[in-house]
Amino acid sequence: MKEQEEKEKIAVEEFKKLDKVDVEVRLGEKSNKVVKAVIYKGFAIHDYVAYFDTKNEPMKAITVTEGEGKGMKLLDCNVTEYEKCIDEIREVIGDKMLEMSDLPLIKPILKKY
Repeated sequence: MKEQEEKEKIAVEEFKKLDKVDVEVRLGEKSNKVVKAVIYKGFAIHDYVAYFDTKNEPMKAITVTEGEGKGMKLLDCNVTEYEKCIDEIREVIGDKMLEMSDLPLIKPILKKY
C-alpha cells in the first residue's frame, strides 16, 4: 500500500508540471465550468471539480473534448492509470470522436478503472 501511495504522490507531482489548456466541463444540465486540463489522445484529464482543492488528489477526471458528449465526464481514474485507460478506449473506438453509441462498447473499460 505504501508503495502505491508513493507512486501516486510522484505521479501527482508530474501531472502538475504537464502543459494544460482550458477545457469546458459539464457540471449539470445547465451548468459548465472551465478547468485546466491535460489533453491525451483527444480526452481531457483534469482535477475533479469540487468545493475544495483537489490538485493533490490522485484521482483525476477524464472528460470528452469534442462531439456529442463534449464536456461530459467519462470517469474518475487514478493519475497513474489514465493513459492506460485512454489507450484501451482508443483501441476500441479508433481515432474517431467518441460518440454516445460507443458507450456500450467502452463500458467494460470504464468499469475496470
